[in-house]
Amino acid sequence: MHFRDASYTRPKRISRYLAMPLYEYQPLRRNEIRLLELQSWDANPLWLLIQIRHVSLSEANDTYEALSYVWGEATVMRRIYCGPATYLMMAPNLWAALHRCRWRSKSRWLWVDSLCINQNDLAERGSQVALMRQIYECAKNTVVHLGLEANNSPLALAFLNDIAKRCKEKMEAEDVELQARRPQILANPIYEDDPELSEGKMRLEEQLMFQRCAESLGSSSEELFSSFNHEETQRALVALLARPWFQRAWVIQEFVVAKGVIMYCGNDILQWDSILIAFCYAFPAAKVTWDAVATGTLKMNFHCGVEQMVEMHSMHSKFKDLQESPGRHIRPRLLILASNCRRSKATFGVDKLYSLYGLSSDFSRVTPDYKKSEEEAYIEYAKYLIKKGDGNQALYQAAIADQRLRGLPSWIPDWGSIPSRMNFGDQWSKTSGWLFNAGGKQSASGPKPTLIVNGRTLITKGYIMQKIATVGNTNISESQTPNLDHFVEIFRDSTIFQGSGKAYPTGEKWATVMEGIFESDQFRDRTDTSSWENLEAMDAMLQPELQSVDRKDADFIRGVVRILKEEDPVGIRNMARSIRGRSFAVTDKGYAGLVPTKTKVGDTVCILRGLAVPFILREERPYYTLIGDCYIHGMMQGEMLDIHQATAIRLQ
Repeated sequence: MHFRDASYTRPKRISRYLAMPLYEYQPLRRNEIRLLELQSWDANPLWLLIQIRHVSLSEANDTYEALSYVWGEATVMRRIYCGPATYLMMAPNLWAALHRCRWRSKSRWLWVDSLCINQNDLAERGSQVALMRQIYECAKNTVVHLGLEANNSPLALAFLNDIAKRCKEKMEAEDVELQARRPQILANPIYEDDPELSEGKMRLEEQLMFQRCAESLGSSSEELFSSFNHEETQRALVALLARPWFQRAWVIQEFVVAKGVIMYCGNDILQWDSILIAFCYAFPAAKVTWDAVATGTLKMNFHCGVEQMVEMHSMHSKFKDLQESPGRHIRPRLLILASNCRRSKATFGVDKLYSLYGLSSDFSRVTPDYKKSEEEAYIEYAKYLIKKGDGNQALYQAAIADQRLRGLPSWIPDWGSIPSRMNFGDQWSKTSGWLFNAGGKQSASGPKPTLIVNGRTLITKGYIMQKIATVGNTNISESQTPNLDHFVEIFRDSTIFQGSGKAYPTGEKWATVMEGIFESDQFRDRTDTSSWENLEAMDAMLQPELQSVDRKDADFIRGVVRILKEEDPVGIRNMARSIRGRSFAVTDKGYAGLVPTKTKVGDTVCILRGLAVPFILREERPYYTLIGDCYIHGMMQGEMLDIHQATAIRLQ
C-alpha cells in the first residue's frame, strides 16, 4: 500500500507539545482517503498520538478499520497530536473512543470521519461523503464506540452476551441435524443446476434455525432472566439502547455495509447479534414489557433506538443479498431509505439524505454538496423526485412533519424534521384492502397527479372540498408517543360532536364513524411501520403514560384502556398511531376526522388529483400553504370527486 505524507516524529518534551502548530490538511487526490495510525499505549501512555497518511482507497481494502461513534457536544475540545509535530482538536466523545481503541503494544490503522476529512473544506466534505459507503465497505471491521461505562452498562452487556452464548449453544446442536438433512432439503431438481439457488435455500434454513433458537430463549420471562435480576437488568438495557448512537443517521450506512462489527461500551465488548436475539425474538416471545422500568423521554429514546436497530439489521441483510446476488436484487431508492429512517437524528438535517445516499440506487444522480444550503438541497431533491414521477411521495413526506426551516416552500419535505404524524398516504385501508383512494383509484389505471414546478411554486390540480369549522384541543402533545391525556381530549371532542343530535352526512351509524376516525380505517392485519413497532406497539404507545394521568376519572380511564388493550390490542395500536400529532376536527358540511394539530378554523380540506388522501391547506392568496394530510371520514375512497370540479392549486 502506497502512503503519502511525512513520517511521524514524536516530540520528547511536554513543552514542545504545547507549542505545536495546528495540523494543516493537504489536498486529497481523486479516490484518495486519509488514514490515521493510532500509536500504541506503550508508545506514550499520556498522550494520544497519530500519524495521518494519504492512500488510494482501492489499495486500502482490508488494511484498516472504520470508527463509528457519535460526535456529541464540542463544548470542551481535546488535543490529539499528529506528525510532524502538529496537533488537531477533537470532541470528548472521539477522545474517549480513540483511547478505547488504542492497543497496548502495536499501532492500529483507523478511518475516523472528523479527523480524516478536512471539515473546513466543503468541497472535500462532499466528495468524501460520496465515498463513505466504499470507505466502510473496504474496512475490515466497523468499530462502534457506544460511549463510556454508565447506567449499569456492564450488567446490560453481560446479559446480552450471555443470551448470545446460550443461543449459539442451541444453534450448534441444531446445526448437526440441519447438515444431516441437507441432501433431503436440496433433493428438489430445481437446485441441481443452480448452486446459487441451493446456497440461498440453505441460508434460509439457517436463518429459520437462528430464529427458532432465539425465540426458544423466551419460553418464559423467568428462564430468560434466569441468572440476572429482572428489573435491574431491564433498566440497564433501556439505558443502553437509549444511547445516542442507536438513533444517529450516519451510523446506519456505517453498520449496513460493514464486513464485521466490533462494539465497545466502556471496557466491555458487545456482540451485535446479541441485541438482535434479545429484542427481535427472545423478549417478544417471553412477552417482556418495559412499563415499569422507563417512562417519558428515556422510554421514547429506547424505543426509537430499538426501532432503528431493527431497521439497520434488515437493511444489512438486504445489502448482503445485493452483494452476493447482484443480478437478483436492486438497490432501494433514496426516497424509500430516507422515509424509513426519518426518525434518525443528525446535527445537519441534510445529512439524513447524504448519509443514505451511498446505499441507494440514486447515488449517481443525487450528489452531496455542502456548498449548498439545507434549503437548496431539499428543493433540488424535491424537484428531482417530481421529475422522476415520485412527486406524490414528496407531498406525503412534506405533510407528516412540521418544517423547521423558515422560507422553505410548504410542499417540500424538511428531511431534518422528525415526523410528528403517521403517513396516511402510504397506509393500507381496511375498506379498500389497499391504499386510500381520495384523489382517484391508486392503481396503474387510476388518475395521475399533475405536478408542475414554477420556481418555488408547485402547481397541481385539486378539489376544494370544505372548510374546517371546528378544531378540538390543539395544545396536545406532538411527541412521538401520544399520552393518554391526548386520547382523552380527542375522545371528549368527538363526544361533543356526537351529542349534537345531527346524523352523519354519509348516513352511517355513529359507532361506525367513530371507529373509522379513531383508527383512521387502518388495515387490521398489516402495518408499514417497523417490525419493532408491530411487536411492541401497545407498549410504546398509550401504556407508558397511564400512570401520569392527573384527572378525577383517571382510574376509570386507566381501567378502560387496559380492558381495550386486552380485548382489542390491534385497535389500540391503530388508534395510538392515528392520533399522534393530530386533533379532532369538523368541517362546515358536518364531516369529521383527524387533522394536524396546527390546523385552524377556516383552513381548507383539499383533495389533490391522483393522491391517496386529503390535505389541509391554508389559503394565503393567491397561494395555499400545505399544513398536512388528514383523515376525513367519508372522503377517503373518492366519494367526493363526482360532485366537485377540479381547479388549479398553487402551493408555496
